[in-house]
Amino acid sequence: MSENTGAGFRWVRTGDELFALMLADVEAAQRSVRLEMYIFSDSPVGQKFRDALVRACQRGVRVRVLIDAWGSFLLSGNFWNPLMAAGGEFRWFNTISLQRFGFRNHRKSLMCDEEVAFVGGSNIAPEWEGDGITRGWLDYGLRLTGPIAAALAVAFDVSFERTDLRHQRFARIRKATSHQKISTPGGDLLLSGP
Repeated sequence: MSENTGAGFRWVRTGDELFALMLADVEAAQRSVRLEMYIFSDSPVGQKFRDALVRACQRGVRVRVLIDAWGSFLLSGNFWNPLMAAGGEFRWFNTISLQRFGFRNHRKSLMCDEEVAFVGGSNIAPEWEGDGITRGWLDYGLRLTGPIAAALAVAFDVSFERTDLRHQRFARIRKATSHQKISTPGGDLLLSGP
C-alpha cells in the first residue's frame, strides 16, 4: 500500500498480538466501532471485548456488533445486554432456520472510526489465544489503515442491515451487490458476500 494515501497494513501472527491490537483500537475509537464475527464465546477474552465495546459506547462511540447465529450458537443473546444498555447495537446474522441453515457469515472483522480495520481467520474465543504453537490455534490477521478500512466499514453496514434476510424479492440484486471489487487509493477490497 502506498504511504502517500495514509494506507498501510501490518501482518499479525499470533492471537495474543491480534487481540491486544484490536482491544487497543477499540479503546482509542472516537466515532464508531463495528465488530463482525463467526464465533464469539462467553469467555474471558469475549468478556474483555464486550467490556471494551461497552466502554466505547459510554464515551459516545457508535458500536454495532454482528455475530453469526450458528457459529456462536452457544452464546446467549443476554451476553450483549450490557452493550445494548449502554446504547450499542447487536444483531444475530441469520438466526437458525432450516430453510437458510447453509447461509452463514464467516467474516471476522473489526473496524474502528473508518480508519483502522482488522481481517483474518481468528474468532474471538479462547482457542485463538496464544502464539499458535505452544498454545492456541494459529490464524493470521491483518491490520489495515486508510481508505480500505472505510470500505470494509461500508461492507459491514450492508451486512448489518440485511441480517433478517426477509427481502426475498431482491435476492438476485443482493447477491450481485455482495460480490464486488472496491478499489481504494490504498488497495483493492474483494467482497464475496458473508
